[in-house]
Amino acid sequence: MSGSSSDKFKKLSRRWVGQVGSGGVADDTVTTIPLSSTTNLPTDTGVVAVIDRVDANGDTTASKEETVIGVVSGSNLTSCTRGAEGTAQAHDAGAVVEILFTAKNWNDVIDGILQDHNQSGYHKTLYDTNGNEWLEQNPVTSAVNQLKISNAATGNNPVVEPSGGDTNVGLDFKVKGTGKHSFTGDADFNDKVSLKDKVQAYGTYDNSNSGTTKTIDWSNGDRQKVSLTGNVTFTFSNAQEGQIITLVMTQDATGGRTVTWPAAVKWPGGSEPSWGTGASDINTATFYYDGTNYLGQGSADYS
Repeated sequence: MSGSSSDKFKKLSRRWVGQVGSGGVADDTVTTIPLSSTTNLPTDTGVVAVIDRVDANGDTTASKEETVIGVVSGSNLTSCTRGAEGTAQAHDAGAVVEILFTAKNWNDVIDGILQDHNQSGYHKTLYDTNGNEWLEQNPVTSAVNQLKISNAATGNNPVVEPSGGDTNVGLDFKVKGTGKHSFTGDADFNDKVSLKDKVQAYGTYDNSNSGTTKTIDWSNGDRQKVSLTGNVTFTFSNAQEGQIITLVMTQDATGGRTVTWPAAVKWPGGSEPSWGTGASDINTATFYYDGTNYLGQGSADYS
């Protein structure tokens, strides 16, 4: 890591005292200041240097004092910000240079902390280097916090991927709470989030009433339920190869509802289970999706 004069967190060097080097500091605008020595000065952060606070005899010289911020390079302090404290001006060769913990040093540290924290010490909304919001924490009630990842520039959620495009590195989402949790994303969502994540996030997904047609979207989770309120024709979508999925079907108070499965559903021996059709009967169908077909087994009549 190389230093920068814009660093908020700058290292010090204990009891360091040196001198302005040969040639001195010609005026109040030059940005390279020669030093007689740079031994023990940090090079991985910017440096705050105080020039002419005192003379060679230790007497204060307030009118000459100037604080500069720069980066140690060879025997020079380079890329200097002049007049960070005091007045930018010329300095003679041999002028005393000190590394002190000044108000500028302390204030930069505080500014760096407050960039992403409030005065209570809690994290606040985070922004990228272009000023776009990417992480927001909104108090919803006194006991529940909402975590939102967003992109203020476009209004779209950003794509969260491992650095370097390494698709072998996963993200482990663990969601706590009694309410419904959901993740939404682009067309590649199924490739970005593992089945484990979906199970943890969704629990059992409720498709509500079936009516006479119902699409079961398996990207909503691999455990789902539906209330049979009509003779229904199911459509399956967005299953992933190797996914094991379960559908819990509950007859309504009328009962007698029948189910027509997608053509890709296959049963052992080609025989569909005999489902319970009494009022409020519960039936479960479990499928293994092989990439083409849904290989199913059923358990009927949990009455």
